[in-house]
Amino acid sequence: MKNGINKTSFLVEVILVIILFFFLVMSIFENVFFPLCEGIMAVLMFLLAYNNYKTFKRKHYSTLCIVVGIILVISALGRLI
Repeated sequence: MKNGINKTSFLVEVILVIILFFFLVMSIFENVFFPLCEGIMAVLMFLLAYNNYKTFKRKHYSTLCIVVGIILVISALGRLI
């Protein structure tokens, strides 16, 4: 790892964004996919918080990402119930 950048976590982030875009387009036509989009967004926010905390040392932004991720998890679970 050069300069402390974890390339694997950034690759996972890019893959999640592509998957999220695919399911967002699908959720336009079928509402069943929207809770799945919220779940993927929550995982993406947690991964974004991890990357910002470990790589860029942004503690306050990481806290914001974690709070948004928790809100998205609660919203996705609320839609499923």
